[in-house]
Amino acid sequence: MEIANRLMMVSLAAALAPGAFADTNVNERQQAAPDGVVLVDNATGKLKISGWDKAEVALSGRLGAGAEGVTLERHGKRVRLDYDLTHGSQADADLELSVPAGSTLEISGFDVQTSVDGVRGTLRVETVNGPIKVTAVGGTLELQTVNGAIEVSGTTERVQAEAVNGPVTLTGVSGNVQASTVNGPLIVEGGALTRAELQTVSGPLRVQAALADGALVEAQSVSGSIEFVLPADVSANFHLTTFSGTIVNELSQDAAGTSRLQRHKELTFTTGGGSASVDVETHSGTVRLRRR
Repeated sequence: MEIANRLMMVSLAAALAPGAFADTNVNERQQAAPDGVVLVDNATGKLKISGWDKAEVALSGRLGAGAEGVTLERHGKRVRLDYDLTHGSQADADLELSVPAGSTLEISGFDVQTSVDGVRGTLRVETVNGPIKVTAVGGTLELQTVNGAIEVSGTTERVQAEAVNGPVTLTGVSGNVQASTVNGPLIVEGGALTRAELQTVSGPLRVQAALADGALVEAQSVSGSIEFVLPADVSANFHLTTFSGTIVNELSQDAAGTSRLQRHKELTFTTGGGSASVDVETHSGTVRLRRR
Protein backbone atom coordinates (compact mmCIF):
# COMPACT_ATOMS: atom_id res chain seq x y z
CA MET A 1 0.00 0.00 0.00
CA GLU A 2 2.81 2.42 0.85
CA ILE A 3 4.48 1.81 -2.50
CA ALA A 4 1.16 2.37 -4.30
CA ASN A 5 0.62 5.67 -2.48
CA ARG A 6 4.10 6.87 -3.39
CA LEU A 7 3.58 6.00 -7.05
CA MET A 8 0.30 7.90 -7.01
CA MET A 9 1.98 10.98 -5.53
CA VAL A 10 4.77 10.86 -8.11
CA SER A 11 2.23 10.59 -10.94
CA LEU A 12 0.23 13.52 -9.55
CA ALA A 13 3.35 15.68 -9.22
CA ALA A 14 4.36 14.91 -12.81
CA ALA A 15 0.89 15.83 -14.04
CA LEU A 16 1.00 19.18 -12.24
CA ALA A 17 4.58 20.01 -13.24
CA PRO A 18 5.23 22.88 -15.71
CA GLY A 19 5.11 21.64 -19.31
CA ALA A 20 2.91 18.63 -18.47
CA PHE A 21 -0.19 20.29 -19.87
CA ALA A 22 -1.19 20.33 -23.52
CA ASP A 23 0.02 23.00 -25.90
CA THR A 24 -1.69 26.38 -25.74
CA ASN A 25 -2.91 27.95 -28.96
CA VAL A 26 -2.25 31.67 -29.46
CA ASN A 27 -4.31 34.06 -31.57
CA GLU A 28 -4.02 37.79 -30.80
CA ARG A 29 -4.20 41.07 -32.71
CA GLN A 30 -3.33 44.71 -32.13
CA GLN A 31 -3.81 47.81 -34.27
CA ALA A 32 -0.46 49.21 -35.43
CA ALA A 33 0.94 52.20 -37.31
CA PRO A 34 2.15 51.43 -40.87
CA ASP A 35 5.55 52.91 -39.95
CA GLY A 36 5.60 52.04 -36.27
CA VAL A 37 7.94 49.99 -34.12
CA VAL A 38 7.42 46.33 -33.21
CA LEU A 39 9.46 44.99 -30.29
CA VAL A 40 9.87 41.28 -29.48
CA ASP A 41 11.49 40.53 -26.13
CA ASN A 42 12.67 37.23 -24.61
CA ALA A 43 11.83 35.31 -27.79
CA THR A 44 12.26 31.53 -27.70
CA GLY A 45 11.56 28.47 -29.85
CA LYS A 46 10.64 29.26 -33.44
CA LEU A 47 9.53 32.71 -34.57
CA LYS A 48 8.44 33.49 -38.14
CA ILE A 49 7.74 37.14 -39.00
CA SER A 50 6.12 38.39 -42.22
CA GLY A 51 5.42 41.90 -43.46
CA TRP A 52 1.97 42.68 -44.84
CA ASP A 53 -0.13 45.67 -46.01
CA LYS A 54 -2.48 45.77 -42.99
CA ALA A 55 -2.27 48.35 -40.19
CA GLU A 56 -2.20 45.70 -37.50
CA VAL A 57 -0.04 43.10 -35.82
CA ALA A 58 -1.33 39.52 -35.75
CA LEU A 59 0.11 36.72 -33.63
CA SER A 60 -0.72 33.03 -34.00
CA GLY A 61 0.77 29.64 -33.20
CA ARG A 62 1.31 27.52 -30.13
CA LEU A 63 3.11 27.56 -26.80
CA GLY A 64 4.45 24.36 -25.27
CA ALA A 65 6.55 23.31 -22.31
CA GLY A 66 8.25 26.15 -20.44
CA ALA A 67 6.08 28.93 -21.90
CA GLU A 68 3.28 30.23 -19.70
CA GLY A 69 1.98 32.79 -22.18
CA VAL A 70 2.67 35.85 -24.28
CA THR A 71 1.65 39.49 -24.00
CA LEU A 72 0.91 41.64 -27.05
CA GLU A 73 0.42 45.31 -26.16
CA ARG A 74 0.32 48.64 -27.98
CA HIS A 75 1.64 51.95 -26.67
CA GLY A 76 1.29 54.73 -29.23
CA LYS A 77 3.23 53.74 -32.35
CA ARG A 78 4.90 50.84 -30.53
CA VAL A 79 3.65 47.27 -30.32
CA ARG A 80 5.45 44.96 -27.91
CA LEU A 81 5.45 41.17 -27.77
CA ASP A 82 6.74 39.63 -24.53
CA TYR A 83 7.24 35.94 -23.83
CA ASP A 84 6.35 34.78 -20.30
CA LEU A 85 8.60 31.80 -19.55
CA THR A 86 8.28 29.40 -16.63
CA HIS A 87 11.98 29.45 -15.82
CA GLY A 88 15.21 30.43 -17.49
CA SER A 89 15.19 31.58 -21.09
CA GLN A 90 14.23 28.42 -23.01
CA ALA A 91 10.79 27.05 -23.88
CA ASP A 92 8.89 25.23 -26.60
CA ALA A 93 7.11 27.76 -28.82
CA ASP A 94 6.21 28.03 -32.50
CA LEU A 95 4.75 31.44 -33.36
CA GLU A 96 4.00 33.46 -36.49
CA LEU A 97 3.89 37.25 -36.32
CA SER A 98 2.52 39.47 -39.11
CA VAL A 99 3.51 43.14 -38.97
CA PRO A 100 3.04 46.20 -41.23
CA ALA A 101 5.71 45.98 -43.93
CA GLY A 102 7.05 49.45 -43.11
CA SER A 103 7.68 48.65 -39.46
CA THR A 104 10.94 48.95 -37.59
CA LEU A 105 11.45 45.54 -36.04
CA GLU A 106 13.59 44.73 -32.98
CA ILE A 107 13.96 41.13 -31.74
CA SER A 108 15.94 39.78 -28.81
CA GLY A 109 16.11 36.27 -27.41
CA PHE A 110 18.41 33.64 -25.93
CA ASP A 111 17.45 30.44 -27.75
CA VAL A 112 15.32 31.20 -30.82
CA GLN A 113 15.17 30.36 -34.52
CA THR A 114 14.21 33.58 -36.29
CA SER A 115 13.00 34.11 -39.86
CA VAL A 116 11.83 37.42 -41.31
CA ASP A 117 10.29 38.07 -44.72
CA GLY A 118 8.92 41.20 -46.38
CA VAL A 119 9.73 43.88 -43.78
CA ARG A 120 10.98 47.11 -45.41
CA GLY A 121 11.90 49.00 -42.25
CA THR A 122 15.01 48.68 -40.12
CA LEU A 123 15.46 45.17 -38.71
CA ARG A 124 17.49 44.39 -35.59
CA VAL A 125 17.87 40.81 -34.34
CA GLU A 126 20.07 39.72 -31.45
CA THR A 127 20.21 36.19 -30.09
CA VAL A 128 22.64 33.85 -28.34
CA ASN A 129 21.62 30.44 -29.69
CA GLY A 130 19.83 30.07 -32.99
CA PRO A 131 19.95 30.89 -36.69
CA ILE A 132 18.70 34.10 -38.28
CA LYS A 133 17.19 34.01 -41.77
CA VAL A 134 16.03 37.18 -43.55
CA THR A 135 14.43 37.68 -46.94
CA ALA A 136 15.02 41.39 -47.41
CA VAL A 137 13.06 43.93 -49.46
CA GLY A 138 15.22 46.97 -48.75
CA GLY A 139 16.04 48.78 -45.54
CA THR A 140 18.76 48.29 -42.95
CA LEU A 141 19.64 44.99 -41.26
CA GLU A 142 21.53 44.60 -37.97
CA LEU A 143 21.89 40.90 -37.12
CA GLN A 144 23.85 39.23 -34.31
CA THR A 145 24.08 35.65 -33.06
CA VAL A 146 26.66 33.76 -31.04
CA ASN A 147 25.83 30.16 -31.96
CA GLY A 148 23.99 29.99 -35.25
CA ALA A 149 24.00 30.80 -38.94
CA ILE A 150 23.02 34.12 -40.50
CA GLU A 151 21.41 33.98 -43.93
CA VAL A 152 20.24 37.04 -45.87
CA SER A 153 18.78 37.13 -49.37
CA GLY A 154 17.31 40.06 -51.27
CA THR A 155 17.98 43.77 -51.70
CA THR A 156 19.25 45.93 -48.86
CA GLU A 157 20.53 49.45 -48.17
CA ARG A 158 22.88 48.43 -45.37
CA VAL A 159 23.72 45.11 -43.72
CA GLN A 160 25.56 44.47 -40.48
CA ALA A 161 25.86 40.75 -39.70
CA GLU A 162 27.94 39.22 -36.90
CA ALA A 163 28.27 35.56 -35.88
CA VAL A 164 30.73 33.78 -33.62
CA ASN A 165 30.11 30.09 -34.26
CA GLY A 166 28.34 29.82 -37.58
CA PRO A 167 28.40 30.78 -41.25
CA VAL A 168 27.30 34.15 -42.62
CA THR A 169 25.76 34.09 -46.11
CA LEU A 170 24.60 37.30 -47.78
CA THR A 171 23.00 36.89 -51.22
CA GLY A 172 21.68 39.70 -53.41
CA VAL A 173 22.92 42.45 -51.10
CA SER A 174 24.41 45.74 -52.26
CA GLY A 175 25.44 49.09 -50.86
CA ASN A 176 27.02 49.08 -47.39
CA VAL A 177 27.96 45.65 -45.98
CA GLN A 178 29.65 44.91 -42.65
CA ALA A 179 29.98 41.22 -41.84
CA SER A 180 32.13 39.02 -39.64
CA THR A 181 32.37 35.50 -38.25
CA VAL A 182 34.90 33.75 -36.03
CA ASN A 183 34.30 30.07 -36.78
CA GLY A 184 32.59 29.69 -40.12
CA PRO A 185 32.63 30.83 -43.74
CA LEU A 186 31.60 34.32 -44.85
CA ILE A 187 30.01 34.57 -48.31
CA VAL A 188 28.85 37.79 -49.99
CA GLU A 189 27.15 37.57 -53.38
CA GLY A 190 25.25 40.52 -54.76
CA GLY A 191 25.13 43.72 -56.74
CA ALA A 192 27.36 46.77 -56.52
CA LEU A 193 29.08 47.33 -53.17
CA THR A 194 29.73 50.91 -52.03
CA ARG A 195 31.35 50.11 -48.68
CA ALA A 196 32.33 46.72 -47.30
CA GLU A 197 34.14 45.66 -44.13
CA LEU A 198 34.50 41.87 -44.02
CA GLN A 199 36.31 39.74 -41.42
CA THR A 200 36.80 36.09 -40.52
CA VAL A 201 39.16 34.39 -38.09
CA SER A 202 39.37 30.75 -39.18
CA GLY A 203 36.78 30.50 -41.94
CA PRO A 204 37.05 31.23 -45.67
CA LEU A 205 35.82 34.55 -47.05
CA ARG A 206 34.34 34.81 -50.56
CA VAL A 207 32.97 37.87 -52.38
CA GLN A 208 31.25 37.78 -55.75
CA ALA A 209 29.94 41.25 -56.57
CA ALA A 210 30.48 44.43 -58.53
CA LEU A 211 32.13 47.56 -57.15
CA ALA A 212 30.42 50.94 -57.38
CA ASP A 213 32.43 54.03 -58.34
CA GLY A 214 34.40 55.13 -55.30
CA ALA A 215 33.71 51.91 -53.40
CA LEU A 216 35.86 51.12 -50.36
CA VAL A 217 36.30 47.40 -49.62
CA GLU A 218 38.34 45.88 -46.78
CA ALA A 219 38.67 42.12 -46.20
CA GLN A 220 40.67 40.47 -43.43
CA SER A 221 41.22 36.93 -42.14
CA VAL A 222 43.64 35.26 -39.74
CA SER A 223 43.85 31.70 -41.11
CA GLY A 224 41.11 31.61 -43.72
CA SER A 225 41.39 32.05 -47.47
CA ILE A 226 40.02 35.16 -49.19
CA GLU A 227 38.57 35.06 -52.70
CA PHE A 228 37.14 37.89 -54.80
CA VAL A 229 35.23 37.13 -58.00
CA LEU A 230 34.85 40.44 -59.87
CA PRO A 231 33.73 41.64 -63.32
CA ALA A 232 36.46 41.57 -65.95
CA ASP A 233 36.17 45.36 -66.43
CA VAL A 234 36.42 46.18 -62.72
CA SER A 235 37.97 49.59 -62.00
CA ALA A 236 39.89 49.56 -58.72
CA ASN A 237 43.16 49.95 -56.86
CA PHE A 238 44.15 46.67 -55.19
CA HIS A 239 46.43 46.15 -52.20
CA LEU A 240 46.86 42.49 -51.20
CA THR A 241 48.94 41.13 -48.31
CA THR A 242 49.57 37.67 -46.83
CA PHE A 243 52.22 36.65 -44.32
CA SER A 244 52.51 32.90 -44.91
CA GLY A 245 49.96 32.24 -47.64
CA THR A 246 50.00 32.79 -51.39
CA ILE A 247 48.52 35.42 -53.74
CA VAL A 248 46.85 34.37 -57.00
CA ASN A 249 45.90 37.22 -59.35
CA GLU A 250 43.78 36.42 -62.39
CA LEU A 251 42.64 40.02 -63.01
CA SER A 252 45.93 41.26 -64.46
CA GLN A 253 49.50 40.21 -65.25
CA ASP A 254 50.83 41.69 -62.02
CA ALA A 255 52.50 39.24 -59.63
CA ALA A 256 53.12 39.39 -55.91
CA GLY A 257 56.53 40.22 -54.48
CA THR A 258 58.12 39.46 -51.09
CA SER A 259 58.95 42.22 -48.63
CA ARG A 260 62.66 42.24 -47.75
CA LEU A 261 62.09 43.48 -44.20
CA GLN A 262 59.03 41.58 -43.03
CA ARG A 263 59.08 38.58 -45.42
CA HIS A 264 55.38 38.83 -46.25
CA LYS A 265 53.95 38.66 -49.76
CA GLU A 266 52.41 41.83 -51.17
CA LEU A 267 50.77 42.93 -54.40
CA THR A 268 49.59 46.41 -55.39
CA PHE A 269 48.11 47.13 -58.82
CA THR A 270 45.33 49.05 -60.61
CA THR A 271 42.69 48.01 -63.12
CA GLY A 272 40.65 50.40 -65.25
CA GLY A 273 40.62 53.93 -63.91
CA GLY A 274 41.04 52.73 -60.33
CA SER A 275 37.86 54.37 -59.05
CA ALA A 276 37.34 51.83 -56.21
CA SER A 277 39.72 50.64 -53.50
CA VAL A 278 40.18 47.01 -52.39
CA ASP A 279 42.42 46.20 -49.39
CA VAL A 280 42.88 42.50 -48.55
CA GLU A 281 44.95 41.01 -45.73
CA THR A 282 45.35 37.46 -44.38
CA HIS A 283 48.01 35.92 -42.15
CA SER A 284 48.14 32.31 -43.29
CA GLY A 285 45.46 31.96 -45.95
CA THR A 286 45.50 32.26 -49.73
CA VAL A 287 44.35 35.43 -51.47
CA ARG A 288 42.78 34.84 -54.87
CA LEU A 289 41.35 37.33 -57.39
CA ARG A 290 39.21 35.87 -60.20
CA ARG A 291 37.27 37.20 -63.16
CA ARG A 292 33.55 36.63 -63.23
